[in-house]
Amino acid sequence: MLIANLFYNKKSKQCLSALFIFLSQVIFCQNQFIVKDSITKEKLKFVKIEIDDKNYYTDSLGSFTIGENIDNKFLTIKKSGYYQNKIISNKIKNEILLSPKEIEIEQVIINQKKQFVVGERIYKKSTTYLTDNVQLGVLLKNNKDSIGFIRFIEFFIKKNSMDENRYLELSFSEVDTKNNFSENNTITLVEPISKILKFKNKIDLSSYKIPFGKNGTLIGLKLINKVGSNSEDFSKSVLQFYNSKSKDYMYMRKSTDWIKYPSKTDVIDIVLYIN
Repeated sequence: MLIANLFYNKKSKQCLSALFIFLSQVIFCQNQFIVKDSITKEKLKFVKIEIDDKNYYTDSLGSFTIGENIDNKFLTIKKSGYYQNKIISNKIKNEILLSPKEIEIEQVIINQKKQFVVGERIYKKSTTYLTDNVQLGVLLKNNKDSIGFIRFIEFFIKKNSMDENRYLELSFSEVDTKNNFSENNTITLVEPISKILKFKNKIDLSSYKIPFGKNGTLIGLKLINKVGSNSEDFSKSVLQFYNSKSKDYMYMRKSTDWIKYPSKTDVIDIVLYIN
């Protein structure tokens, strides 16, 4: 009888273990999803996911894992060039689709065939620190008699005291005649820090068709580390940029608004190459 009980208990534990593993796999599958283009079914990398006023991103394969409990909370899924999708967490399936917008690009007439450069490639010894949870903006004005598309952006990093698995969010906001910026006229993208350093702080933007208008462009810089999951990462990140030779107004993002510094100061040196 004792032997039978021992055998029964052993079999019960094995069954419970197998059940636990099965349930864990089911829960994991329910908490992981991939964001895709609704037409091409292409996996969309670095899609912004807003949960309770916090921003996260899918990874380079369009995948996102919910690592913390978010029952009955709304997720807002956003990516430049797509209509946003808002979905409650309890109804998430293993695939979320975003519908592409029909973008009408105004005809851009270039008055000169050669590309032109906006910004100064001569930087000072002074630097600006970009830290977690801060978004800084630099306004590059159009002092040329030409408009076009941004082909490259270049900045100059002095020190990188962070894991190279971190990412940099770049936003490009069109500027109107009164130096106002609209979220509707903003293109946002994410680049791995490792890729930026590999190409010596110069990023190819030719595929994004980012316009550089007659009033210029506000460029936003923000460090992000919440990629692929909503699990919190408490490690600190800092990027140290060289400043431009000339002083100007810096901007800081507060909620959805850009706040202009009260006086001119050192600003991060950024150079745009326009076609």
